[in-house]
Amino acid sequence: YTTLFRSVSKYIFEAVNELMFILDENFLVKNWNQATLNITGYNYEDLNQISLYLIINFRDNNFNNLQQVKVAKNIEVDLHRVDKEDLVCELSATIMYDEYNDVLAILTQLHDVSERKKIAEIQKESNLRLEESNLKLKNKIIDGLRAQEQIHHFVYYDALTGVSNRKKM
Repeated sequence: YTTLFRSVSKYIFEAVNELMFILDENFLVKNWNQATLNITGYNYEDLNQISLYLIINFRDNNFNNLQQVKVAKNIEVDLHRVDKEDLVCELSATIMYDEYNDVLAILTQLHDVSERKKIAEIQKESNLRLEESNLKLKNKIIDGLRAQEQIHHFVYYDALTGVSNRKKM
């Protein structure tokens, strides 16, 4: 049963198309899946025993407290790739314990959200331009209504006295 479980676990680990790392309690990379190599451009020598902090910028998030909270979900981080292009990712991690409650490993998964972030930024810029266009259009409509009121006034009232004229009657 244990051999079957390990085989299935290894298959799942490799089949997942998301970046996955297995870390030790010091956040040193112990294992990774093929998707990690494909997406980051790193090779075996680059990742073996490297600190996660060298390839991930946690921004203002405190990943060190993971051992107290035991799980992290959707922490936005920047993953440094070999080509120096950072990917915006959401990181989730879970600590796995042995039967003595010692840290066995930290399973870490990264989901690339950089495209979603780019699309959200484009939508934000488009919405801003649309709001500006709507404001300009609203102001033009208001100006048109004012002009129409002025024309109405000129047609029905005497320009000198302001008294209504024959057309008003």
